[in-house]
Amino acid sequence: MILKVLAARIFRATIWHPDAIPAGVDRDATSAELKRYVLPYFDGVLIVMAILAIKLGMPSFDIVLNSEISSISSWTLLVASVSAAFGLIFPRFWYLEGAGKLLMLFVLGGYAAALWTLVFQGVGDRGVVACAFTALLAFPMWTLWRINRERRKQDAQDAVVAAAIAQVS
Repeated sequence: MILKVLAARIFRATIWHPDAIPAGVDRDATSAELKRYVLPYFDGVLIVMAILAIKLGMPSFDIVLNSEISSISSWTLLVASVSAAFGLIFPRFWYLEGAGKLLMLFVLGGYAAALWTLVFQGVGDRGVVACAFTALLAFPMWTLWRINRERRKQDAQDAVVAAAIAQVS
């Protein structure tokens, strides 16, 4: 019984609960589907990617920079991915999603830059991978834009409510 109640409370706090996306903020179907399915998948894949990077390294960072930067970047990507996933799954912790996506943007952007450096130096055939990593930057950038837009809308709604309360008082 206690587990059932606890599970219900946890579900109510997740992005998958029907009321998780407030009506006035951003409830169109496309955004809801992205938040509930695409972005958790993206964060999950990046968690796996970070674990693989910790175990196997990040070769382009190793070549362009050094293995210490590669190791730090791998662990940073893991922390960023886990915090972004947690903040996405539990919208109350939206700031963790934002911080995670920002860190993700730096690590993925740095890796894309390392790949492009190797492409322009003619070291190996990394052009396709460089394009793929550059494309990966779209999700964290869009998420940061979305979080900013949602916060501004929420702040505007809060200001209207505060003004109405002040007039009544």
